Amino acid sequence: MKIPGKLSRKQVLGVMVDGTDLRLAHLGWENGEIVIHSLETIVLPAHLGKIGKGIAQHGVSDEVEDNDIFGLEDLEDKEEPFDDEVQKDQDLSGTIINVFTKYPLNNTKIAVNIPGGQATYYSFESDFGVKKKKLRQRLIDEIIPLAGGTLDTATIDYFRTDSDGLMVTVSEGNIPIIEELIDVKNYLAGGQPYFCGVNSNEMALVNLVRLSLDPPEDKITSVVHIGNDFSRVIIMKGGEPISFIQLLREGYQSPQICQTLFSKILLEQEEAGIPEIDQIVLSGEIGMTRAVEFFEKQFPDADVRSITPGPLDTSMLKSEEIAVFSNYAIPVSLAWEALDKKNKKFLDIELMPNAIKDAQKTFKIAWHGFALLGIIFLGMVLLSYQGFNRLGRIDMLEESISMKKTSLASLEPQYIYINQLQNQIEINKNNLDFIDAIIVDPDKWSRLFGLLSEEFKRVNKIWIDRIQSTEYGFTLIGKASSRHKIPMLSAAFDGAELEWANRVISENGEIAYEFQLNAMMPQPPPEAPPEKVVINDRALTAG
Repeated sequence: MKIPGKLSRKQVLGVMVDGTDLRLAHLGWENGEIVIHSLETIVLPAHLGKIGKGIAQHGVSDEVEDNDIFGLEDLEDKEEPFDDEVQKDQDLSGTIINVFTKYPLNNTKIAVNIPGGQATYYSFESDFGVKKKKLRQRLIDEIIPLAGGTLDTATIDYFRTDSDGLMVTVSEGNIPIIEELIDVKNYLAGGQPYFCGVNSNEMALVNLVRLSLDPPEDKITSVVHIGNDFSRVIIMKGGEPISFIQLLREGYQSPQICQTLFSKILLEQEEAGIPEIDQIVLSGEIGMTRAVEFFEKQFPDADVRSITPGPLDTSMLKSEEIAVFSNYAIPVSLAWEALDKKNKKFLDIELMPNAIKDAQKTFKIAWHGFALLGIIFLGMVLLSYQGFNRLGRIDMLEESISMKKTSLASLEPQYIYINQLQNQIEINKNNLDFIDAIIVDPDKWSRLFGLLSEEFKRVNKIWIDRIQSTEYGFTLIGKASSRHKIPMLSAAFDGAELEWANRVISENGEIAYEFQLNAMMPQPPPEAPPEKVVINDRALTAG
């Protein structure tokens, strides 16, 4: 393993624990690209989380034989297992310290995996019409009956599928590698660890397939991982996982591991109605099991390949490290996701326990508290300065408004007087228009009333209620004792139009006909030519 001498500050160490195998992938941003700096495998002296329980748990056995109720018989023989476990605990802690001391943890964050078997997956067809905290609580309520217990200590996260459904990941149990690193953090020469991400093995594999291979939407992909203590198959449609086949608690050392995984795939195809598999992506210890040759034989029509680093820069790796890249697929994916959080191709799942998040927040505040207080103080000074400036400007504006209000109050009588003048002007204008209308033909009403008087001699039993001037003549509204008298009256006017005629019955039971008549004003008679007078044989015009 080669540790670069000078690193940028954007570094992540992906850590995967599988049984006694500890695999690390060191990635970082260099010149606008994500570079794999190193890949490393360490065999731990014991399984994490199974030793180091302390004297109270390992000093005296809980089971005591009947012939020695005080548990004192053969005490020397019973101390040997305790000594062995203490020694293993010390060896394990020493190994962890030696491994992580080589990395500059002051500039490098850590992303870890969840131990195999601690992650469970649930799918839902919709989000139940709720969001955020309400959605998370609804998911917990839906999952508790399925899980057969409480989820008080579980970590839950979800992502939305292409079909607007939800895929939920539930993590239950502690994460031994995090606990071990926290225990030895004061002994790490490179700095104290800072955890930036926690994800499951399965989701890490899915993300790496999405980013390195980008499978088409209609293609069925089977992701097969063969590990040390566990193996798993994930079925994907395009870039979306549709089935997580039950975890196998056996690894590459099992002689029938490939055959068992093949059987699991066939069973899942039959039970879930999954169509033919187009592609098989292999990761883990595929070289130790000859998995490529096996699955090429079992799926002759499928594209069988080992997982690849995709666009990641592998120029700093040796050829033998690139050859076994599939062993480091999970830690590489964990580190890649932590470095490239804005990449939308990653299915965003975060399973870090809240206790770790809270502890790291406290840790950061303790280190940066004084700087934060300084920033807050400067911010308050700046805000106060801006506030005083704005307060002075507000006072000036309020004084200006007050002066303008006073000016408006003094102008109020003039405004009222102007309104009165405008009203008077409007009245005079209307009067002038009326006078102009009269002056145009001053005799028209006389001619109209004269004509009506003559017609009333001929047409009797007809009453006029209202006569109104119009643009083209006049409108006459009246009442007649019989209907035939109306057209008799209208015949006397040029351009007469009967607008309406209604039959009405009075309170005394008499029948009458109301009507409205539109007609043109009677035209004045043509002027007679002037009379000629002859005087002394000369014609003169009279008048």
